[in-house]
Amino acid sequence: MKKTVVLGLLTICIAGCAGWPQSKIKLADADVVIAMQNSRFKRGVVEKLTQRLEAVNLSYRVVQLKELRSVSVENHKAVVVINKIWAWHLNDTTSEFLLKTPPEAREKVILISTVGRETWEPDVPGVQAITSASKKSNQDKVVSFAWKNIGRLCEGSRL
Repeated sequence: MKKTVVLGLLTICIAGCAGWPQSKIKLADADVVIAMQNSRFKRGVVEKLTQRLEAVNLSYRVVQLKELRSVSVENHKAVVVINKIWAWHLNDTTSEFLLKTPPEAREKVILISTVGRETWEPDVPGVQAITSASKKSNQDKVVSFAWKNIGRLCEGSRL
């Protein structure tokens, strides 16, 4: 019985850790910060982006969306925000982050929003944004958009 409980808890811990992308670098040292809400679609996008970042040796840190409060765009080459739209509005954390970001630094923000209607656009000037339904078939389009903008922002780095 004890062995079964321990194995069950170990399985839960391993599964929980495996479901969230990990990065070992400190937030302040990351070239690229990826802040995300957790979903299968979003994890797939992040997995593909981090593989590309690793291939060109760009440092990155993946954080939960709520950690955007401690991110200053000026300290990074790019900040990728992956969030879900609720009632045709950005969530509070994303809105607060974008409002605190100076207009001249917003070009470093790449906003990926999952939404039912892909024609929705955020009302935040200067941000590079794409909307997508959370369909696996859309992941490559979203990753290509983000990668193109990361490349533009990190031009002259290691890309």
